[in-house]
Amino acid sequence: TEIYTLSLHDALPICYHLDSYGLRLVLHVSWVQARGDTSGRVLREYDVLVRGRSSMLAFGESSHEGNNATIAVRLNEIECEVLPLPEPTHTRVDRSSARPCTRNDVMHVLFDIRLVMFRAKFRTDQLESMLLDAYLEKAAHAVSDEDGGGLLASSVELCSCPPGYMGPSCET
Repeated sequence: TEIYTLSLHDALPICYHLDSYGLRLVLHVSWVQARGDTSGRVLREYDVLVRGRSSMLAFGESSHEGNNATIAVRLNEIECEVLPLPEPTHTRVDRSSARPCTRNDVMHVLFDIRLVMFRAKFRTDQLESMLLDAYLEKAAHAVSDEDGGGLLASSVELCSCPPGYMGPSCET
C-alpha cells in the first residue's frame, strides 16, 4: 500500500503561492484500520510533500494515534527537508538524500507548485483513508477592521517593484 496519495487538485489550486510562505497547509483526514487484534503499528512519515518544477519539499514528520487527525504544516524552512525528485514511476520517497530546506528552496517551490501530496497511510493495518477537508492559508494585501479583520502574515513580503517588474516579489 502506498504512503502518499498523488493529488490535492480538487481542494487546492496548483500554481503560484508565494503569498503562502510561512503560513499553513491544513488537512483533516481520517482512516479505517482492520478490525480485531491485527498487531498493526503506527507509522512515522512525512505528512505533506510539495513538488515544484525542480525540487520536492517534505513537511511534518509525525505519527498519529487514533483514526483521524488534523495535520497542519507551516510552509517555511523550519521542519522542512528537500528531497530528490522521484522517477515518474516511483511513489516512495528517497529519504537517504534529504537535506534541510532553505528559505530559497521553499520560495522556489511555492512560486511554481506542480503537485501536492498528502499522507494517506498512518498504520500498518490500515484499510483506507479519507481527506475530509484541506485549505491553504494565504496572506491578504491589506487587513483592516472594515474588511472584517484577519491575521497579519508577517512572514510574507510585498515588494515595491522597479519599472518593468511586477508581482508580489517582482518576479515578472
